[in-house]
Amino acid sequence: MPDDLNFVESKLLLVEGRDEENFFEAFLRYLGVSGIQVLNYRGKNNLGNRLEVYVDVPSFAQIQSIGIVRDADGNARSALQSVQSSLRNFGLPVPQNFLEPAGDLPDSPRVAVFIMPDNANPGALENLCLTALADDPAMGCVEDFMQCVQAAVATPPADAAKARMHAFLASREDPELRLGEAGQRGYLPWGNPAFDGLAQFLRTI
Repeated sequence: MPDDLNFVESKLLLVEGRDEENFFEAFLRYLGVSGIQVLNYRGKNNLGNRLEVYVDVPSFAQIQSIGIVRDADGNARSALQSVQSSLRNFGLPVPQNFLEPAGDLPDSPRVAVFIMPDNANPGALENLCLTALADDPAMGCVEDFMQCVQAAVATPPADAAKARMHAFLASREDPELRLGEAGQRGYLPWGNPAFDGLAQFLRTI
């Protein structure tokens, strides 16, 4: 069996990395959504390689639904097209647009795609979380810090959202946690409306 992998649920949620895996497992627990196995495909450029592994696992035949999450990075449409290409290469249903499932049971699993942060804008998981955290008292300190850094450092952080998130996490009781681990500790406001679209996607996988 490839990678000694076994599918123990009929629904899969495929996410970019281990940090995202931790994040989504925590969010699914908060939502009370069960029956979804979260797997990370080890980086956005590796989705095709992991799909090649997944489709060869004998228990893949039991999969009824697949949700795929990817960061938009610079362009949400380009990110969707990349996911579409990977799906097409392995004969899986190809959604034609964000949040629009493709595939007909029982002949094939249903497949849907969510591009972070909101299926429209450039960015990543961190951007979505920062939107949810906008009213946190620590965010004023984070913005002061970022302004100071941008004024004082010749080469400021290339990814401002990730830098802001790290600064926010440094304000918590345990400052060493990564984003997904922070979600597991309850440091993210899961009930914030910024997460509503993602919550709807997860409930309909």
